[in-house]
Amino acid sequence: MMPDTPERAIAEAGEWLEGARNTSGKKSEGAQNVCCAQAIHSIIRANDALCMKFMKHKPTRHEDIPRLLEKMINQGKIKPEERKFEHLLAKAMASKSGADHGKVDLKWSDAEFFLKGAEEFISMAERYV
Repeated sequence: MMPDTPERAIAEAGEWLEGARNTSGKKSEGAQNVCCAQAIHSIIRANDALCMKFMKHKPTRHEDIPRLLEKMINQGKIKPEERKFEHLLAKAMASKSGADHGKVDLKWSDAEFFLKGAEEFISMAERYV
């Protein structure tokens, strides 16, 4: 098995995002949940890349992801203006289980929010990795 690295994680984030983009073109029932889940997974993998690069480990709990971004900012590893992503991370982690397991019916507006957020978050993470 290949070791997980920041570079691998950021590449996989891009693949998850590409899947979300492909799903966004479908208007079948439930496709919006799949699109959200894929976009959220892309955000998680981009965050994994940042954590592996600056903290030498990935988060073990999704609930910790917004806090870890704050920690990297406070340690001066990531610029303070990246704090704008805290809302995206919090909303993504709150929506992850529902999107993954069909526990909630997300809307296409949610999918658009997560797609746009994932694109911006991955772009930011790529600058650091």
